[in-house]
Amino acid sequence: MKCIIFCLIAVFSLQAIAGNTEREELSNYLRELNKIDRIFLAAKNNSLQGSSSRFKYKVFEKDLARLKQELQTYLDLPKRSPRALKKVTHPINVESR
Repeated sequence: MKCIIFCLIAVFSLQAIAGNTEREELSNYLRELNKIDRIFLAAKNNSLQGSSSRFKYKVFEKDLARLKQELQTYLDLPKRSPRALKKVTHPINVESR
């Protein structure tokens, strides 16, 4: 359990320091979440069934899966570049007096 929390903190701290673009950072987060998923499964398998442990493995597993799915959905969207601004000229009606 402590290992999982440490990994989460380390991953997000290191990624925040890096100067990458948003998509690169999110892609890195997804890769790290996949690593955390494997660590989590090992911890879950090593937990004693019926023990007095109160960690909610199913809740954590569901939350982790949803986070990974949302990140993947966002990353699968086509890249959108900002559209170029068109120069708009408005005729000015100036009446001479």
